[in-house]
Amino acid sequence: MVILISFLAFLTLVQCEKQLIFAYSCTLSGTSYPPKKFSNLIADISSGLTPGGIRQLYILGRELRDRFIVKQTLLDDNYNPKQLIIRPLMVDKAVGSAYAVMAGLYPAGTGHIINSHKVRQSAVPPNNYDYSKWIKDLEAGALNYTYQSMPLTMTGKAVDVLVSAESQCDALKGYVSQNSHNWKDKLDNQKKKVATFFGKPEEEIKDVEELSELRELILYGLVEGKYKKGFEEDKDVYSETIEINKYIADLLLKNGDIKKLASTPILRDVMNNMNDTYMRYLNGSMTHNDLKYISLVGVDRSTIMAIAKGLIPEINQDILPMPASILLFELYKETQGENSYKVHFTYDKQNITFSIEEFFKKVADSTFTEEEFINRCNVEDSDGGSSWLLIAIIAIGVLLLVALGILIKVMVSKYISGKTTPEEEERILSEIQDQYKE
Repeated sequence: MVILISFLAFLTLVQCEKQLIFAYSCTLSGTSYPPKKFSNLIADISSGLTPGGIRQLYILGRELRDRFIVKQTLLDDNYNPKQLIIRPLMVDKAVGSAYAVMAGLYPAGTGHIINSHKVRQSAVPPNNYDYSKWIKDLEAGALNYTYQSMPLTMTGKAVDVLVSAESQCDALKGYVSQNSHNWKDKLDNQKKKVATFFGKPEEEIKDVEELSELRELILYGLVEGKYKKGFEEDKDVYSETIEINKYIADLLLKNGDIKKLASTPILRDVMNNMNDTYMRYLNGSMTHNDLKYISLVGVDRSTIMAIAKGLIPEINQDILPMPASILLFELYKETQGENSYKVHFTYDKQNITFSIEEFFKKVADSTFTEEEFINRCNVEDSDGGSSWLLIAIIAIGVLLLVALGILIKVMVSKYISGKTTPEEEERILSEIQDQYKE
């Protein structure tokens, strides 16, 4: 018995000596409705996430809560806005996915409580309506069921070059254009199978113009149960999704530069934020309310795969992730013996642990520097671009002012010519120029 108690105490001690201090996740959007042009295939087509897609992200949020709050103490039990940032890309389905994740991470019952009865009664909109029944319904919660209202930090699509390829990265755009005939051949070959899945004539899916649209149709039908019955556990449908995903991954990721371009913005951001936390712990300046978790939502499937392949070369790169998949980076502080910091990377049940130095080196090897990225993508650095624009505006303004000064001099000279002596003319011009300078 004494031995058992000692062993349990030892396990508790070991668990305490491994502390999660920072996490960064990259999440795919949940299953969403296909474009409305496919209404001939899907009678109840809508926009944004499907009910199944919302459920996917909510379940993921609950898993993250169990990981970050129940099993570890990375985040407070109730929402603390200083500790985390949720960053969806500026795409509707990404924003909807981010809200669903947050609803799982901080579900009903974790929101703000208004303890003061006086505040509960007085915190009403400033007009003469009777809000008493709503106040009673809220009880002590700021929101009904003590639900938590949480802001999102919108992120431009430029953070993921595969989401914004056509507008952001010339190198990627050129590569996709060069391979467009391959994409079209694959698309034409798959249309007939998809029509079979939906139980429709092949001509009814003529509006499918991109391979990615075809994949979204398959995923939508699979998750929402829209296919005609007859496939054993939807195995045929699922295998077709895998085949298309494999084809897209092969085209994009067999090119080393494209893989690096896709990984660079996100992996560099992960490294920079981890390094900031790491340095704070080293110099003892980390506080309870410092940033501890960043969630990037709405990342492209191929970007997820490119990052995973860069960190785990032996990973199966043939299969692109399904909706609501997640890449998770966790920074642990281990205090057993000498202090050490480990980065744990998890993707699709595959994981690997690096020392923090190994992780930073891995990121450097699998990404481009900022200068290389800008040059290859032909993307102007936002700060540098703004600076050059400002310089150009100032230069043009100076030239216009000089030209205006010369014009004034000529006009005044012609006006006073013949009416004054040369000495008087020079004096008048000098006074005008002095006033102009002022």
